[in-house]
Amino acid sequence: MSSTSNGIPGGEFLKPEEVAENLRVSRMTVYRALRSGALFSVRVGRSYRIPAASYEDYLKSIGLTPADLEPGE
Repeated sequence: MSSTSNGIPGGEFLKPEEVAENLRVSRMTVYRALRSGALFSVRVGRSYRIPAASYEDYLKSIGLTPADLEPGE
């Protein structure tokens, strides 16, 4: 799997399922954030894709950084 310079795997966009896995929440929680506008996404057909920058902005808005989500030692 490829990784961008910001450490987000898979490229510049994430699937809602990937965001849910990273945040350890359900997919429905991510979809609620998308519908409320708290998390920006782009529709591709019937699918949602979340830009990496939007994901990072969302993390900041809830008081987290990508480093906070990495497994501890």
